[in-house]
Amino acid sequence: SACTYDASTRARTIYRDGVNVAQDVAAAYYQGSGEWLIGKAPWGDFFDGALDDVHVYARVLSASELYALTTGVVSVEPAPTTTPTIQLRGCASELPSLPGALLRLRLDEALNATKFTDEAYAHLAVTCSGATCPTAGVGGQFGQAAQFDGVDDYASVNGITLTAGLG
Repeated sequence: SACTYDASTRARTIYRDGVNVAQDVAAAYYQGSGEWLIGKAPWGDFFDGALDDVHVYARVLSASELYALTTGVVSVEPAPTTTPTIQLRGCASELPSLPGALLRLRLDEALNATKFTDEAYAHLAVTCSGATCPTAGVGGQFGQAAQFDGVDDYASVNGITLTAGLG
């Protein structure tokens, strides 16, 4: 699955397997700020399930780009923009490398890892500690995944903060 937010239009779109399944326009522009967390919402809810790949882009991906990431089939011409796209997905074994990636986690680390490798240009530190770590090294759709318990598991992305008025 993937979600996009276009700050210039406030358009939000949800994709499943590269196909648009829901869309709307946000009532207001994004105004949040703070650290990026994977598996934990700012209001305290936790994700319960496995994540196979997490990608964050500095632009809105097109439907054809999202399809390429889902299937591994690349035939895209990205439109330039500076709006972030957060993508949570588990798809093809060899994923295309699309321009504008701020964060690219395969989550293929070994069992009990407390650090996750960012393959994007900045090589950000993605860490967790103690009981809050998701279980790394579980079977994913392709390769390994990280299992989040829905109670207290999450990882922090160090080196990037969200800022108000993105876009």
